[in-house]
Amino acid sequence: MSPRPQLVGACLVLFLALFAAGCRPRNHAEPGAGFYAGSLPDGRSVWFRWEPSEGEVSGELRSLATVDPERITGTNASGGVLGRLQFGWSDEEPERGRFLLRTEGDGEHLGGFWRLPGRTSVEPVRFAKFAALERRRDTTRLRFRDYGIAKSATAVWPRFLAPDPFFQAVNGWLEREADARMAPFLSWSWEDVKEIWSFPERGDSGDYHQECCWDVVWQTNRLVSLLEFHDTYLGGAHGIHGYRGANFQWANGRLRELQLVDFFRPESGWLRHLEGLVVADLRRQQASWHEEGATNALAERTFTFNAQGLQVYYDPYEVGSYAEGTYTVHLPWDRLVPFLPTNGLVRLRPTGVVPKLHRDDP
Repeated sequence: MSPRPQLVGACLVLFLALFAAGCRPRNHAEPGAGFYAGSLPDGRSVWFRWEPSEGEVSGELRSLATVDPERITGTNASGGVLGRLQFGWSDEEPERGRFLLRTEGDGEHLGGFWRLPGRTSVEPVRFAKFAALERRRDTTRLRFRDYGIAKSATAVWPRFLAPDPFFQAVNGWLEREADARMAPFLSWSWEDVKEIWSFPERGDSGDYHQECCWDVVWQTNRLVSLLEFHDTYLGGAHGIHGYRGANFQWANGRLRELQLVDFFRPESGWLRHLEGLVVADLRRQQASWHEEGATNALAERTFTFNAQGLQVYYDPYEVGSYAEGTYTVHLPWDRLVPFLPTNGLVRLRPTGVVPKLHRDDP
C-alpha cells in the first residue's frame, strides 16, 4: 500500500526545510524599551509605550483625558532622546509638547524635561517603568533551486514588572499567545510546497510576514485591558490588518477573561442599547455598511475599556471597504450607567482611577 499523500507531503516539507535555510529566531528587548507611567506638566496622568529602535524612539501615549492615543517620536541627541508628542498620526497634526528624556537606573525610569505648546520654559518630568517590552522575531525559509518562500513573524508585548500573581498570570497569557500566533504562521504546508514547485517564474521569491503588537489600554491592580494590532501579508495586492482585544480581571485568585456581557446587568436590554449607539456612531463616521454594526455579533466583538468607556473595533471589510480601514466606536460610561451593575464583579465608574504600580484599595 502506498503512503498517504499527507505523509509524503510532510516528509517532503521536512526535507526541503532542512535542505535549504531553516529558522533564525531573534528574541530580544531593547534597553529602556517598555511602558512607563507618570504625569505631564499640564497635570495629565499618562502611561505610554517607549520603543527605541536604531537611534529613534516611537510609541503611543494614553491619558485619562482622551480616548485616542497620541504619538511619540524622537531621535537620539546628546544627553538623551529629543522628541515630540503629537495629537494624531500625521506630521501635520498639532503638537502636544516637546521633550528631552533619558533612561535612568537601567531603564527603570525615564527622566528629563518637557515643554508644553506655546511655552518657552521647560519643566522636569520623571516616569516609572511598569512593564518591559518583549519582542520576538522568527524567520523560516523554504527553497527549491532558485525559488523560495520566506515567512517572518514578529510579536511585541508588555511584560509587567509587578510581582503580583495577577500580572504574572497576564504575562504568562501574553507569552503563550505570542507562541500561538507565530507558530501556525511559520509552519509549512503541502500547499506551500506545491506553490514552490509550480511557480512559473523561477528566481523570484515570496516574502510573507505577520506582525502583532500589544498595547496597554488600561490597568489597575485587578483589571487590565490590552489591544493587539496585527498586520499580515500573504501575497496579493495588499495585506490585511486589524485589532484584537483582551481584557482580564483578577477574581478569587484566578485570571478571568472578560466579555462584554460581564459589564452589564442581565436582562437589562444592554445589547439592544449598544447596537443603537454603535450604528449611530458608525453612521457619523460615514462607514459604508454601518448597519452591519448591529448585526455583526456585537456581543462577541473585539473591545477594550478605560476610564472613559468601552471601545469596540471593526476591521477592514466588516463595516466598510478595505480602503476605509478600521473603525473604532467609543461608548462613554455616562451613556451606559443605567445598564451597569451597582455591585457586580466589574464595578466601573465614569471617573475611573489612575493606573498605579502598587495595589489599590478594593
